[in-house]
Amino acid sequence: MVVYSLKTFILVVSIVEYSLYDGKSGFVEGVSVEEDLTLTYKEKMALDKFKEQMLPHLPHEYMKQDIYLIRWLRARNLNQKQAEEMLLENLKWRKERNMDTINEEDWSDMKDDYHYDADTFDREGRPIGTLNIGPWNFRRAAITGKMPRLIRYMDKLLEEATQAVITQQGMGKNVTQWKVILNLDGFSIIQHACPLCLPGYATFVSSYENHYPQYADALILLNTPPAFQVVLELVRPIFTHHTRQALKIYGQDKRQWEAALDKEISKEERRPEFGGVKSD
Repeated sequence: MVVYSLKTFILVVSIVEYSLYDGKSGFVEGVSVEEDLTLTYKEKMALDKFKEQMLPHLPHEYMKQDIYLIRWLRARNLNQKQAEEMLLENLKWRKERNMDTINEEDWSDMKDDYHYDADTFDREGRPIGTLNIGPWNFRRAAITGKMPRLIRYMDKLLEEATQAVITQQGMGKNVTQWKVILNLDGFSIIQHACPLCLPGYATFVSSYENHYPQYADALILLNTPPAFQVVLELVRPIFTHHTRQALKIYGQDKRQWEAALDKEISKEERRPEFGGVKSD
């Protein structure tokens, strides 16, 4: 086997395969992490060419790492031209929207009415973003012209989770993805799925697919009511195959979703509304 480190090549005997194992903290255990860190020979050849082409355009060191670059190739099925266009468009978007400093902005106008948490980790060390949909008044944001602000705030969650992954990697941990858990208790058609609200969901999903490709290990929906089908039908066509695989939908049977979460996330890392014991 040929094991490809994030920094160096290490030659080992066996079939031709490449790994993005970093050699610091042991081989990964999670299946999704293994998939992220393992390259086929075809992917390795494509990555070498892609990296050479893109390095002059990349403003940050984390963007120059193989584990970052391979996402864009995979998102475009190893089509180098399409991957280049996708990544260049992302760099333009990040610059225009000041994404590098989004977490430093004043979000005091959003945190109470649209609260989320991003301070916990699953059993494999992946960052977790959690939010309770009930208090989030999408309709009010839409009719007051605040929907663009809300969508940017949701982009902030994606950026915060992604930067947490990058921080974990900088500490030598084999973490490549994050989770988002959405508690849909309190969801209503009027407040959350009004005609003016729905485009916001599509814009947010498109932002994830275009700017944070394949970063989601899991998108978990809890207490999902039948009415949420309206939103799902709108965004499903936007989902890539990877996102469809990451999506996990649970109904209002707490025993079922709590047991599923227990396997992936300790109770100490979950607040009570997510079946845990963590306090603020």
